[in-house]
Amino acid sequence: MFELKPAPGLAGQFEVLKHRIMASLNGLGGQPIVLAVTSCEAGEGKTTVASNFAASLAEDRAGRVLLIDADVRTKSLHTVFGQERAPGLTDVVVSLDARWPVFRAGENLDVLFTGTEISEPGRIFLTDKFRNLINGVKRKYSFTVIDCPPLIGKDGLVTAPAKADAVILVVQAERVRREIIQRAVAHLESAGARILGVVLNKRRHRIPRFIYKMI
Repeated sequence: MFELKPAPGLAGQFEVLKHRIMASLNGLGGQPIVLAVTSCEAGEGKTTVASNFAASLAEDRAGRVLLIDADVRTKSLHTVFGQERAPGLTDVVVSLDARWPVFRAGENLDVLFTGTEISEPGRIFLTDKFRNLINGVKRKYSFTVIDCPPLIGKDGLVTAPAKADAVILVVQAERVRREIIQRAVAHLESAGARILGVVLNKRRHRIPRFIYKMI
């Protein structure tokens, strides 16, 4: 069994991130949580944040954790595990099959890859089936982390962030202009998403690389 663990050099920083996120979610009263992780643009490190955060949660052994690769155009998470991407998310949403083809990535961690390639993949996030999937994960998992498409793109605004309980925005320092970040935040707010905070990635200063800020 392939077991996903937080990257050794980042484990401490993800512990800090995890505790701050969980403290911010206390208002949900310990119920199952769906957290979306997204970014303004591609390549800012959201998949690294989502996968390491999910692995850190799973190590707590406080319940089962599901990591979903919902970035259906980039579809990169399966390469981390050396697995095929299908069957996966698109197959669950498009078909009526109630079985979830999850990959066991640890004792308490499952992963749902993107699935079979389909035309207009962004449209699956508008369906009742996707909404039902989000509701379904709460019956099976204590915590679900969704790696979402970038917000400034074809699928960002209509995808999982608006359907999750909370959203983390990953921003790569010294790369994305302030105007783009403001536009991404406006997209989330207009969709009714609860923005929990921002993870500032790859900052070149003598402070932790990943910084969680309440906004």
